[in-house]
Amino acid sequence: MKSRVRQEIIMSTMRVKGAFRYGDIFQILPMYPEARVLEYAIGHHPCLLEYRYNVPDVEETKYNPALPQNMIDSTLDDDASSKVKKWILLVLSVLSKSLVFQYGGKPNEHQWFVQLPVDLKDHSVSDKPLYGCLGYHNQGLSARVIYDFSKSDAAFIRRIDFNEYYNSETPQQYVIGKTSDEFELPDKIHEYLGSFIALVESHKKTFLCSSYMFRQGVQLFYQAPSLAFAACVSSLEALIQIEHEGEPEEPCEKCQQVQYHVTRKFLDFISRYGNDSKNTKKVAEKIYKRRSAILHRGQLYPGEGDTRTMEEPFDWILDDEMRRDVIRFFRICIINWLTGHQFNSEAL
Repeated sequence: MKSRVRQEIIMSTMRVKGAFRYGDIFQILPMYPEARVLEYAIGHHPCLLEYRYNVPDVEETKYNPALPQNMIDSTLDDDASSKVKKWILLVLSVLSKSLVFQYGGKPNEHQWFVQLPVDLKDHSVSDKPLYGCLGYHNQGLSARVIYDFSKSDAAFIRRIDFNEYYNSETPQQYVIGKTSDEFELPDKIHEYLGSFIALVESHKKTFLCSSYMFRQGVQLFYQAPSLAFAACVSSLEALIQIEHEGEPEEPCEKCQQVQYHVTRKFLDFISRYGNDSKNTKKVAEKIYKRRSAILHRGQLYPGEGDTRTMEEPFDWILDDEMRRDVIRFFRICIINWLTGHQFNSEAL
């Protein structure tokens, strides 16, 4: 088993101006001073992720040792590093209000685009359509193994009281003059990351699945509102299954319906890890009904699909603000489940 440290470029939806280190596991640093960055408050802001991972010896795997050594080394390294990088990016996208991610580089991500100036004062950029793919490089750097974590003179990433952090605006609700344009973290970030590390392996996998669906919900917020909403609800359902794993589903003797059905489980989860108010329970029931209408009856939000066949939307869901509140509240529920603690949150 060999211990290594990698440095890679990742993206954040908010500017990363400071540094954050989580033990000997990973750290986030600002991009190199000479690198190209955006002046825009919201966008894809490059930064550096450094993380430690362990590469197994070929004898510990099922790979044929007769294969070329360079191929085995590369495969084992990529596999080991990608697993660590994946959980870091997924978990941070739940614990942080900013999404952190990498471009996939898939062929279907090629697209036409109109170039925007990196510098807002630069008016020389042509509006001629260009064709290209998502990608970002700095002096050819994409990923590299480094000797140890880099030393940085950058200030620490600002920490915000967790109640204030999670109950305030998100980048999707950016308001000039009111919302910080910097990547920030809750003051309990170390506790939250420690809670994830402490999960048993099977629960870690489920939590990462939940995190993936939650992140998809945030990413699809504008492009596909119905799928985004369903993905966020499903992110809670993954955790709900852990809450009830091993429990027998006993059907009613008369009607043969499962007595403790999925809606009841959802409402109980919301009450336990979110807010136990009567208003929240009512809204939670509407949330789950809406989820069922989307996935089982094809009743999408207005503006998606064939609007002539859609039911009238719920009055509480007309405004994007409400969908943002649902996402904010779900994030709180996921984190409360992760830590096993509860804190008061505003009603939806």
